Amino acid sequence: TELASADDIKVAEVTAQIPFGAFAKFARIAAPPGFEAPRSVDNTVVQRMIEQLGWTAEVVLAQDEARITWPARLVRTSDTLDPKTRTVGAIVAVDDAYKSARFGRRPPLVKGTFVEVVLSGTPQADRVVVPRSVIRGGRVFVVNAQNRLEIRPVKVALAQGEVALIAEGLREGERVVLGELTPAIEGMLLAPSTAPPDEETAENGATRAARSQP
Repeated sequence: TELASADDIKVAEVTAQIPFGAFAKFARIAAPPGFEAPRSVDNTVVQRMIEQLGWTAEVVLAQDEARITWPARLVRTSDTLDPKTRTVGAIVAVDDAYKSARFGRRPPLVKGTFVEVVLSGTPQADRVVVPRSVIRGGRVFVVNAQNRLEIRPVKVALAQGEVALIAEGLREGERVVLGELTPAIEGMLLAPSTAPPDEETAENGATRAARSQP
């Protein structure tokens, strides 16, 4: 008969179930240059590999209109794949989850709380981020220095949410067309109207967006 159960509040662990394909693609892209995965894996190797990757994590709780966050660290991945959802568990740890709690303003990270986990990889200095909507059939409409239309094929490294990470085909500082162009003819003269980039694109220092009209 179980007489008692106790939890240590020094470290809180959160398991985020991530689609296996998405996690594998993120791992390939977010790995630092020159990183090579070991051929044989055990607990010690996994821990060392996670440290070499240099990923950061954040636990987010959306409460009413507030967004409460805790810095976290990726400690391991689950050793099994969920056969029903085809997801793998990414386990992150939050140190001193009760320390930053403030009565009535900021709750502690208690057991059973439904939260979001954000994983961030190493900076991608040679790539740019654009709104996902500007990619049309693997191509992007670019406004060149003469304000003429260039229809540029691009290679998408990762598309997530409303943004896409471009591996090839665009350079930082180039202007891309956000609006619809009908018809869209290579070399046509445009009258660009500059629009501010969205928050996520700005954070990544990516392309300068512009709304354009023929």
